[in-house]
Amino acid sequence: MRQSVLLPISRALLSQMMILSVVAMAMTQQTAIASTNIDITLTPLFNGPQDSASAINVNQVIRGRAFRQGQDIFELFINTVSIDMGYVSDAGVLFSDGEGELQVTERIKRSGPVTARVWKTDRPTVGNVSVVYTALPRRVSRETKNGPALDLRVDQGGLIGSGMAFLGTPPNEPEGTILTTLRWDLSKSPKGTLAAWSMGDGEGPFKIATKSLLGIASGVQEAYFAVGPLHRMTSPDDYMHTKEANVFNMYWFDTPTFDPLPLGMRLQKLFREMSAFFRDKGNSYRIFLRHNPFRGSLTGTALRRSFMYGYDDSEWDCPPSLQDREAVLAHEMVHNWVLLTRESVADNWYHEGLAEYYQVLLRFRFGLLSAREYLEQVNEKLVAYYTSPLATWPLEQIQKMTWNMTDAQREPYMRGFTFALQVNDVLRIAGHSVDDLAGPLADRLQGGESVGVEDYLQRLSQLLGGDETRADTLVTDMKEGKLVVPGVDSLEQLPWQVQLVQRKLEKFELGFDENSLLQGPRIVKGLIQGSRAQRAGIQDGDHIELECGSTHLTVRSQFRATLKLKVFREGNEPFVVEFWPRSQDKVEAYQYEVVENEEL
Repeated sequence: MRQSVLLPISRALLSQMMILSVVAMAMTQQTAIASTNIDITLTPLFNGPQDSASAINVNQVIRGRAFRQGQDIFELFINTVSIDMGYVSDAGVLFSDGEGELQVTERIKRSGPVTARVWKTDRPTVGNVSVVYTALPRRVSRETKNGPALDLRVDQGGLIGSGMAFLGTPPNEPEGTILTTLRWDLSKSPKGTLAAWSMGDGEGPFKIATKSLLGIASGVQEAYFAVGPLHRMTSPDDYMHTKEANVFNMYWFDTPTFDPLPLGMRLQKLFREMSAFFRDKGNSYRIFLRHNPFRGSLTGTALRRSFMYGYDDSEWDCPPSLQDREAVLAHEMVHNWVLLTRESVADNWYHEGLAEYYQVLLRFRFGLLSAREYLEQVNEKLVAYYTSPLATWPLEQIQKMTWNMTDAQREPYMRGFTFALQVNDVLRIAGHSVDDLAGPLADRLQGGESVGVEDYLQRLSQLLGGDETRADTLVTDMKEGKLVVPGVDSLEQLPWQVQLVQRKLEKFELGFDENSLLQGPRIVKGLIQGSRAQRAGIQDGDHIELECGSTHLTVRSQFRATLKLKVFREGNEPFVVEFWPRSQDKVEAYQYEVVENEEL
């Protein structure tokens, strides 16, 4: 079972982006008095080869807000979590108001993982403020390192990316409400051009109300956009009389490496079931498919009620299974309901761990996984957790290495998953389950409330009969790196009896710097002497490529899996090296096994 390269955005930033959808949903059910109105018109340009999409003219009008002389008036992200964005044409960003051209002064602002261009006005503004510029896509190549799918890109004749990459906004106001009206102007686009974004299909207009959070002011930055010769799973004509809250759709350009329709139909069924399970109040969802010219299969990023799913050309020869793709997207769909909006850097175990837990559990409950597949996937995640080099490291320390190693990125997922199993066992002894813990927190989230770890602890202690000390100890021990051990009652009801067995398993060890596999020219460096990679014949300086069926993630969860690398070495014909990426050191681990005389 493959695992996705779901490279995390800043966890605090991701949580704030995703809670915006909940806040917006709650606000649209009320009559909100907006302190600022923003009208956005997007006009795609088709000046590329064979009239392909090349840029987007952005015209924003900011109404109902006066800016003082020297006050910041507009900001545009140019880098977020190491992803370059915010490219504009040489004409730059132009400002005007009721008195004509508006002179501004620009500076660069850095805040955590975000770098932005910020403009301040050189005089008080009069009336509405207009901001006009042409947004350009980011250029990527085979050598680009995979990362969060936030940039705006050309993709097979169209443009696709997040609003964060090309839509600037006025700086946020504390407690301010933003009413945004967005429309597409396709009047000069080639015949057959279609447009879609996370909140709707077609030219619009679309109206959304959001609160200002973390500088993401207008509610459009945390959404995905696509325009051009777009294909989709379902035509809007099929749901033109359906409330937006009930829409599920998938979008792509040209011909992906797989047929999107079978995947889309399974995910639509799963999303409907998940929505009912979590008592969702606004269950629209859109999935955008995007081709990666670099190694980026089974990758993606979740934003507001939507997900960007990446695939690459290696899939033509080595396609992932339908279940591999489904697992990636199921995980992300769970994030609509499982999320903390107040968290420290070490608290992403909650939403990533529970997303892993429920993407497996709910697919089993709803008939998309057999009992055998459910048990296999649970055991694979346990292998990934126990044999990780960081299994006993404090999460706060791990977070400091998130951008430097895959093990640090994946640890909150697998540890959080194992912890969910452990908590489920503890709660079942008390007559409850994790459903009784996550469900009420999801209800509060959908109601527009802010949810933090303290709310998780409070609910957990309630389910444990008011035992606050035990609830706090469970969470603290897990975060500090004490080995998490589930119980015999952690799993869903199975058709046969299982037991939890302790094993001694070899720790994962790639044997060289993993960046040799993930970016640039793929040249081996940092070879560990005595490692299985070195003993198999890998040398520093080798140019390497992954062979079909091998990924640096699969081998973490599938204990017996080997890694196959094609090696290009000067003076030699290309050859394949296969090795078991495990160290000589063994660690304590646990697996579920069917009791003797029981059969799968």
